[in-house]
Amino acid sequence: TEKMLNCTVSLDVCASEHNSKSPAFYTKEQNGLQRTWRCKQIKGKHMRVAWCNPPYSNVTPWIEKAIEEAIEGHTTLMLLKSDSSTKWFRLLVDYYYSTFFFLAPTGG
Repeated sequence: TEKMLNCTVSLDVCASEHNSKSPAFYTKEQNGLQRTWRCKQIKGKHMRVAWCNPPYSNVTPWIEKAIEEAIEGHTTLMLLKSDSSTKWFRLLVDYYYSTFFFLAPTGG
């Protein structure tokens, strides 16, 4: 995904030592919902983004936080199941109506 989007994940906001997608990450105890998701940009390099694979049992606060961060100019990649019947899906559509897209697995 990083290669396809020409970006680098420089912060994992919802991780553990065992599953982080970046050397910099927030654990459950550090509470990524209470911290900034800003990723320092380096001139001439790929866009740096935050990565979030939220607990599917409680996605809405992570979506709300991603929207807050987007308003501040920070980019977040999120791994979410596509479920248009949920409140959080509606939040995404309402806020990102022209800026989000879905990547689906290929093959059978």
